[in-house]
Amino acid sequence: MKPADRPNLKIDSDRLWSSLMELAEIGGTEKGGVCRIALTDLDRQGRDLFVRWAKAAGCTIKVDQLGNVFAAARAAIRPSRR
Repeated sequence: MKPADRPNLKIDSDRLWSSLMELAEIGGTEKGGVCRIALTDLDRQGRDLFVRWAKAAGCTIKVDQLGNVFAAARAAIRPSRR
């Protein structure tokens, strides 16, 4: 998909930055980095936050056997182009 295929897509840069900073608080380090080692409580908290955001956006959530989180948005149904 090319940008021209989605001309109505708008990114709220302030909201994106705010979300990233909220996620960075989970496992944030003194030097400004983030450390969320897999399978730790901090890792779970970060995943839980992402899942909350995705569900609030109307996505369905799947978690595979390894713990990877997949969020899928329902596709808009467009009339066929004939």
